[in-house]
Amino acid sequence: MAGRRKRRYLGRVTHRARSIVMCTALALTAATGFAVSSQLTAPASARPATIVPYTVVLNDSGILLLDAGNAPVPASGITSAPAVLTVINRGSGAHVLTITGPGVVGKHTPSLAKGKSTRLSVTFQVGSYSLIDTTSHRSLKLLVTAPKSVEVAVSGGTAKAVSEAIECSLDTHLCTNAQGVVVNPGSA
Repeated sequence: MAGRRKRRYLGRVTHRARSIVMCTALALTAATGFAVSSQLTAPASARPATIVPYTVVLNDSGILLLDAGNAPVPASGITSAPAVLTVINRGSGAHVLTITGPGVVGKHTPSLAKGKSTRLSVTFQVGSYSLIDTTSHRSLKLLVTAPKSVEVAVSGGTAKAVSEAIECSLDTHLCTNAQGVVVNPGSA
């Protein structure tokens, strides 16, 4: 008799945990679907296009990628978004920068004399990119990832839809996000 009760209890706990995980998955799918459908149906003029500024420094020993605050950007620290690259030649001779990767075909600077600069616009997509100095044959590999949140156009302004992983405990029946904050999957 006790064995049957224990199996029924474990069955209810497992069912409840599956329900929590399914509710969380459905809520995240709905939020992500809303974000994507809102972006696809909103007119281009209503969508705010955030253009990320970067500086690319070419010199005789390599390529350096800097963010808007002139801090070095790690090779995997770029998310998919439109970007403007300010390319500066700090080398002793002329340099040319070429970009290769998903959605980028034939993107390069003109030959830049020592101390000269130019700008390139590129929309980074998820994938692997190479910034190549065709003069010195130096390169910088970039791994572009998807953003963790997206801005969506809604009537009266914009809103953020955040997609994140949530873990639920079978013991406590509580769910936490990656930062350890307890979340209620029914409210996601």
